[in-house]
Amino acid sequence: VMLLAGASLLFSGNVKAWNIESDFGPATVTSGSDVDFYMDITNTGSKSMEITQVGMHFDWMDSGYYYFSSDVSSDNPYVLGSGDSATFYISGVPIPTGITTHTDHSVKFIVTAADPGFFSAWGSQYSNYYSSSVFVEEPTYTVSGTVTDTNTGDGISGATVTIGEYSATTDYDGSYTITGVEGGTYTITVEAGGYNSGTKTVTVNDDMEVDFQLNPTSSGGGGNNGGSSGTTNGPGSSGGTGWLIPLVIIIIVVIIVVVAIMSSKKKKVPQPQVPPPFMGESNQEMQSTTNFCQYCGREIPQDATVCPYCGHKL
Repeated sequence: VMLLAGASLLFSGNVKAWNIESDFGPATVTSGSDVDFYMDITNTGSKSMEITQVGMHFDWMDSGYYYFSSDVSSDNPYVLGSGDSATFYISGVPIPTGITTHTDHSVKFIVTAADPGFFSAWGSQYSNYYSSSVFVEEPTYTVSGTVTDTNTGDGISGATVTIGEYSATTDYDGSYTITGVEGGTYTITVEAGGYNSGTKTVTVNDDMEVDFQLNPTSSGGGGNNGGSSGTTNGPGSSGGTGWLIPLVIIIIVVIIVVVAIMSSKKKKVPQPQVPPPFMGESNQEMQSTTNFCQYCGREIPQDATVCPYCGHKL
């Protein structure tokens, strides 16, 4: 029995069975994508090993179907010394869209290699299998856009954009970006101080841009616009027409004050001097022959020396 066993070992051409430790990645993938996997192999045996095949199989694949690394083949073997490590890549593995997501899927690896032989450098090739798993998640997309003032076109900063469980705040120029949004139909809501809220319903199945134009509320545009003016040009603000009424009132008051001041300083026009009436000869003659008493004031003859009325001497 011992001879037969020895003959079996001798004619197999192998010194000992090879052994490895392995690791692979990435551990999480997205459905609908093509993934480049890697597999790290460490030779834990006491002898070198000749690797001719590295492959992987997923539970959603047909039985017996593998993806193989292009780094090694029977025509291009890889010799891995004892205690040494090497990395092998399996590129462009498609992850289907119809598989169950948000769960782990089993992965089976195959490594084909040979130990050193008695009658040749290498003995017979044989395969070992290793198991692991990969987590498959839904694809995610990016939703971005700009929120602006309907009246001015200026960006509105500080606005809150919400899509499902995801949200973002607009930047100084009104722009926003939300990443990691899973595919589906959503109602996007935008809210900003001083503006009426806005909503849109979209179907997300790729990266997309969604812009909003918000109307200022009746009390005037609020928020901090990201435009060049830095203010909201809504009703009652510096960019609207609400400033006209105060301006007209100020102009009217100024006119009234100016008129009042001018009226108070208006000079009186002097009346023309009327010359005394011309006295003819008869008047001059009357003036020369008429006299009055300096005591009683009565008219007396001009040549009188005693007032005939009061008796005073003149």
